Amino acid sequence: MVDTTVQAKNITLPTDGKLYKKVIKTCNALAKRCGIKLRQSYRFVVHCLEYDQRYAHLPRHAKKAKRALKKLGTMAGRQMRELRRRLIKLVKAELYEPLFQVMARIVSQQRGDKNKVYSLHEPAVSCIAKEKAHKKYELGSKVSVDSLSGSNVEVGITSFVGNPHDGKTLATALDAVVHWTVPALCARVGRQRVPWSSGWFSGDHAR
Repeated sequence: MVDTTVQAKNITLPTDGKLYKKVIKTCNALAKRCGIKLRQSYRFVVHCLEYDQRYAHLPRHAKKAKRALKKLGTMAGRQMRELRRRLIKLVKAELYEPLFQVMARIVSQQRGDKNKVYSLHEPAVSCIAKEKAHKKYELGSKVSVDSLSGSNVEVGITSFVGNPHDGKTLATALDAVVHWTVPALCARVGRQRVPWSSGWFSGDHAR
């Protein structure tokens, strides 16, 4: 039996304000580690802008909160670019290039973009909709769990990057079962049918 679920990650609910703040804090910490003195740390400015965003859900504070969020994103991009220029002069930029790529994606991403970054320390996290009444969206990685029908003994677990359709994960999941189980069990699984939900039968499903 094959089914997919979401492996939750150790992250908070991602918002643009939180991600911009993490970019600024990471740049300040990295500059301190490398002995670089930036023009400004934005420590107190970030605190004031967070205060302006507290009542963003109220109509009379919506414009003020939107301006604060835009200014926070501008400061995050400015801090990241300044730190990168300083590291290039010190010939240390290549060591932190993956981190700068993730921060650049955070600063430049828009609301309707695909493959967005939801966490700075877990950039591979995806937003997955599992159609649950109590939780419409889950943040984590899609995982395929393979078990024997009737005994619920797990014989394979496969993690996927992004949010592929369930029908496109079946072939990879069965290959993992064949790879990790004993030959006798593989022969038994190969002669049986694999039960799956109706949602898998769509698009380029595995045949």
